[in-house]
Formats: sequence, C-alpha cells, structure tokens
Amino acid sequence: MMSAGQTPPSSDITSFRRYCQAMLILRHRLPASAVAEFQVREWLDRKLSGEGAIIRLAGPGAAGRVVTLSKEEESMLDCYFSHARSISLQNQAPGKSDQGRFFLGTDGAPVINLGSDLIRLREKYSAQEPGEMEAAAPTPIPAACASASGSLQGQPPASSATPPMQAGSRVRHWDAFRSAFPVTVHAEPPSRGQCAEAGFTQHRAYYLKWREAQLRLRKVYILEHAVGRRGDKPRLATVQRLLAKETWGSNRPTAEDIMKAWMPPQSASRDEEALLCSVKDQRWKGLAFKDFGEGKGLGVVATMPFQHLQVLCDYHGEVISAAEGNRRQQSGYLFFFRAEGGARLCIDATASPCACHQGMDIFGRRLNHSRSNPNARAKKVTLRYPDGPKEAVIFVALRDISVGEELLWDYGVTRQSFGGGGQRLSVAQQLMLSRGSSTST
Repeated sequence: MMSAGQTPPSSDITSFRRYCQAMLILRHRLPASAVAEFQVREWLDRKLSGEGAIIRLAGPGAAGRVVTLSKEEESMLDCYFSHARSISLQNQAPGKSDQGRFFLGTDGAPVINLGSDLIRLREKYSAQEPGEMEAAAPTPIPAACASASGSLQGQPPASSATPPMQAGSRVRHWDAFRSAFPVTVHAEPPSRGQCAEAGFTQHRAYYLKWREAQLRLRKVYILEHAVGRRGDKPRLATVQRLLAKETWGSNRPTAEDIMKAWMPPQSASRDEEALLCSVKDQRWKGLAFKDFGEGKGLGVVATMPFQHLQVLCDYHGEVISAAEGNRRQQSGYLFFFRAEGGARLCIDATASPCACHQGMDIFGRRLNHSRSNPNARAKKVTLRYPDGPKEAVIFVALRDISVGEELLWDYGVTRQSFGGGGQRLSVAQQLMLSRGSSTST
C-alpha cells in the first residue's frame, strides 16, 4: 500500500491498465479493436444500477453493443479512470491529444496494440486461461488508487483484498457529500444532524475532508486579496489585516500558514504559447462531454485534476462588436466584454460547430450554470497571434477540481462591470465580463 499523495510507479499503472483491458476482452468477449476505441464519453454516459453499470458502445467493431459490468468491474474501471488514467493524461506532451480514448499509455497517448498488452500480462502473471487471468489480477495499482483518491482521515485504509471497490465507493460517496454540502469560503460545516438527515450516517471522514477542502479554499481566498498584480509575496501584516476582517469562528487558517501557501509567479511565455495553440486547435486536455439527461443536457466534466487558477478552456466563437451583439440578443450564447483599448466586444458562440472548427463541439459553450457552487470563472486575456494581439475569454479553475467533477460557472453578473448602475441582468444568457474580473458572485 502506498501512502496518500504518492504517485504509483508507471510499471504499476501499466499493469493495472492491461488488466482492465484484459477484463473487457476475455470476460466480456469484446474485440481488442473495440476496447482500443472505447471512449471516455461512453464511460461517462454509463448507466449505474444496484448490480453495477451498463455501457453502450458506439465505436467501430462494437456499435450498439451493450456491456453489463458487475459492481467490482465498474469499481475497477472507475479506479483506473479516476486515478491511473488521469496520471497518464497529465504526462501528455503539449499539442498531443488523447482522442477521447479511455485507455491511455503512460505518455497520455491512446493505446493501440492491445494484443501485445495481453501477451505481456499473461507472461507477467503466468495465466493461461481467462479464469486464471482474472484470479491473477495485479494488486499494486488498485491499492495505489485507494491512496491516490485521498485516504479519508479517521477511516482505515482499504483492504488489499477488494481495494478497487472500496476506492471507487469512497470517491463516489465523497462526491455525493460535497454535492449535498458545497464547500465554499464562507459556508458553515454541516452538523451531525444535517449529515444524518442527508443519509450520511458514517459522516466523520467526509466531514473532516470537507473542513480540509474549505481550509485550502480560505487560504487561496486571502492570498487572492493580499497578492498584488505583480504576484509579489504579500506582507504578513496585510494577511493578518485581511484575516481580522473575516468572521470565521472555526476552521480558520493562520497567517503563517497562508504565507507558506504563497508561490512566486512563474514565467508565462511557455504557458502563453501553449494556450494560444489550444485556442487555435481547440484541444483542451482533461475535459470531456457528458450527457446529464433531460432537464440539463450536455455538460463538461474534468478527466484529470485541475489546480486553482489553472486554465480549463476558452469561450470560443465569432468576435463581434457589442452593438452587433445587442442586435443578436435572441441568442443564448452571447458573451460581452471590454477589450484592452476600451472597445466593447462580444463573442457569439451560437454556431455549433463554429466556422473555424468544423465537425467539433466546443467545450466553453457547454459549461453549465451554478450560482451556489461554481468551480470555474471567466477571465479576459490578450493572445499574441502572428498577425497581432487578439482578445479572448478563457475559463480558469475557481478552486481545485477533481476527476469526474462537472465544470460549472455563474452566468449572472451586474452592469456595474461596465460602470453602469449595478442592476442585476434579468436574462441569464446575457453574459458579461469586465476587464480581467470574474463573473462569479
């Protein structure tokens, strides 16, 4: 068992991935080509049941095929997706793509030769028959996954006998707890009675994890107000003054801990180049579409962890004048902002696909709304194109985001962003952004 926070060796990640692939090929009799083409979107759209999960495949060689997973199988694949795959994805070189595939090599590229993987797995575990292969499941990665999910305080580590099921169960229960009690800067922690009423009888571990998440959020909150535009280290007196203004009765970070959490800004030239390539190619690492069903429709979820302020994607569309945007107000995808020189512009993302990326759906236009628990915010940036600077609007993480979380942002803003009277807009689709400011409230 690895300790929490450690990254498992790449050899263990590879072994666990190969076992998951073999499980689909040998136990569910799927062609190797179908497993190689297995898409993240198909996994995210699986239907959970008391017995496990049902996946409907749409790729070549298995179109329309339905795969019924047991609870243990679903937990193992969820463990791979939530932890092992996300590690591989973070190793992906700039400009590369996972092509939406579920199974990735350690370099973040799609796995191609599954036949070779199967042979190597057989050789490693000396399994000649499907039943023997299943019995010889490699255990290091599931155990590592259990720790990678963040061992919950006050809860014993997962047993090595069934680590995948326990790891997957813990992650899902924590997601449900966080949905019932959103972690925000000024929220009060849930009481024992509230936890029991929401169905969390064994709530202690999740309660402590909730407080840890809020403590990190409060450190970031104070730093955001203490650090100047140049990103210089804040003065201790400034941090103490900001802390004194807050009425947090408990779960209060110390000024010293906040000072330790500050990190100096890094050179942005390489990041700017990578951002420009992502905007031009509309390739955004760590994102996938998910169908949330009737009433909500399509949304975007994270397929790898994102840190606070990390770029998620852009709001992509036709850049027009604000006056033209006002004439198109029937559209639900208008985004108004003020350019560097003061001109009022608008991004119209109504057309899907857009004229410059035919055949592609755009992540930015699919982010759904949340006023109470957003995890993304919009930000205006200037990108240095070869033919001159151009304005763009990007989404950045409002806090740390976990694998599987839906990306949400607050559509509502005020006219005060443009120096107006400050009244609330009545139409949520009328999205506005002032220079460099957040739309979240």
